[in-house]
Amino acid sequence: MYYLIVGHEFLKLLFVGVVLFSSLASGVFLRASQSPKTYPVIVIDNIQKEIVSKSIQVAGDSEIRNNNPAPYYPPIIPFADFNLKSVLDDKQELIARSENFIEVDLNTMQLSIYKEGQRYKNFSVLSKGREGSWWETPTGKYTAIVKEPNHFSSIGKVYMPYSVQFYGNFYIHGWPYYPDGSPVPTTYSGGCIRISTEDAKEVFDFIKPSMPIIIFDGEADTLSFSYQYANSQNPPIVSADAFLIADLNSRKLVAFKNQESALPIASLAKLMTAVVASELINLDNSITATEEMLTSNGETPGLTAGKRFKAFDLLYPLLEVSSNDAAEVISYFIGKNQFIKAMNDKAASLGMAGSYFADTSGISGENTSTLTDLLKLLEYIANKRKFILDISKGKDHFAFGPSAFSQLPNYNHFADNDEFLGGKVGYSTAAGETMASVWKINDSNNTDRKIVIIVLGSQDRQNDTLELLNWVRYNI
Repeated sequence: MYYLIVGHEFLKLLFVGVVLFSSLASGVFLRASQSPKTYPVIVIDNIQKEIVSKSIQVAGDSEIRNNNPAPYYPPIIPFADFNLKSVLDDKQELIARSENFIEVDLNTMQLSIYKEGQRYKNFSVLSKGREGSWWETPTGKYTAIVKEPNHFSSIGKVYMPYSVQFYGNFYIHGWPYYPDGSPVPTTYSGGCIRISTEDAKEVFDFIKPSMPIIIFDGEADTLSFSYQYANSQNPPIVSADAFLIADLNSRKLVAFKNQESALPIASLAKLMTAVVASELINLDNSITATEEMLTSNGETPGLTAGKRFKAFDLLYPLLEVSSNDAAEVISYFIGKNQFIKAMNDKAASLGMAGSYFADTSGISGENTSTLTDLLKLLEYIANKRKFILDISKGKDHFAFGPSAFSQLPNYNHFADNDEFLGGKVGYSTAAGETMASVWKINDSNNTDRKIVIIVLGSQDRQNDTLELLNWVRYNI
């Protein structure tokens, strides 16, 4: 059975039997956009999927899309954990090249030294960042940046013996202690990878500058679902040049079109800006906005030159009203060029090989990515930086005090929808309309499923996303 979105008048005509379906045999589908509700429509002819690639007439719309590549939905095959897969691929390459490197499995809480491609020695990880917190330990592929025999953390106000920095404010180190010499309690963690001080010295002596450090969560069990197509129905024809639907619970790719094409993403780049800001900046730190930073002529209420803002505060205008000024100010915490480099470095650590970030706002058409890369980013955010989704939905967080921008409007479609977990919209001349979203859908087994929907190059991102969401509801 096919499910099409049809208008009231079309249903009326269908009811009285005056609509002719002879055009269906030549691959013409009718659709009206008056209602987002889907209705079952009887299909007389057995339309093959290949027909979708021909000219498609949309009822109520004079546009004819010629040679539009057909959406494709694959057999339901598990897709790998993108972060894990890219890390394990990198690991196998390092082993093949007989290189020295460090591996940290946050699932088994084990750090391993690899010497000339062979596992040499294992150490117990004693502490990591609490899951779901602002300081959760990031995963990905990194390299040793700086070694310090006794690093003093300006954030935690503690000494960390035998510290090796691998990314931003994150280190591998021994047991921290306060300036008076007393050790921190076992519950204390700022997100770094803590091992015993004795083990930390051995790891410290082994690590050389730029040595690869691979961090992952291990092969967590994939939940088993009875997961199949309920109907022989292609995904709907939408205006987007590319789209992707994925189920994060069962780790299955559901449907996609042009999933590997590198396309402009507009303000979806701000999702990476938020990730890097949360991992490289102490969000409690503040900065004074200057005229140099604010180039958009007061686009964001309250964000004015001469005022001082916490990094945390700036995440709200960044994600809710897609403020280019907020993106610019955030970059100045560590330096604009350094911040953009960090965005590309983070993309590389997540295996986003088809992505490039030219600025923090996405205003340049050079900010490009693929659907599968954006899926990796959304998966990382959903698993490691969920507060970014929360803020994009409009939820207040008080870990760093009340936000200076708590009364902003929210430009993200569906922000008031309980099933919408968060996401980001974007628009530019180069990119058209874009949207990346994460949804919580309760399935027929009364199980909450996390569904990712991404559309790029859309003429109507809101309607495209809604149609794809409805297709998931009625066909999966």
